Amino acid sequence: MTLVLDPILELTVPKYGENEDGNQDAFASTARCAAVADGASQSCFGRHWARHLVSTFCSVAETHQIRSARAYREFCCKWLASAQDGWSPVLGGGALPWYLAEAAQEGAFATFLGVVIGASSAR
Repeated sequence: MTLVLDPILELTVPKYGENEDGNQDAFASTARCAAVADGASQSCFGRHWARHLVSTFCSVAETHQIRSARAYREFCCKWLASAQDGWSPVLGGGALPWYLAEAAQEGAFATFLGVVIGASSAR
């Protein structure tokens, strides 16, 4: 049996009182996975981190078979390492103004949920 996730409709709205530029939501999906994240509005790069997390998750999920608890742990480690390694280029890779560099040192935060759909021998 093949499960197809298409079409998926992405609906998102900014918080009350915010405009679309303040929307911190992120969504990504492929044939095998879907991920949603909400960047923390209190962190300077929350929206960018949320978008980076969902895109990296789906990218890694497409190439990783998860058929056991061990494979799941390996997938999580690979995904998180990939997300962390790819984070600097998301910020532009160049020198940031002092106030953004200081904010980048504090980190970016997001609530995240990812789902991978596929055959599994784990019960």
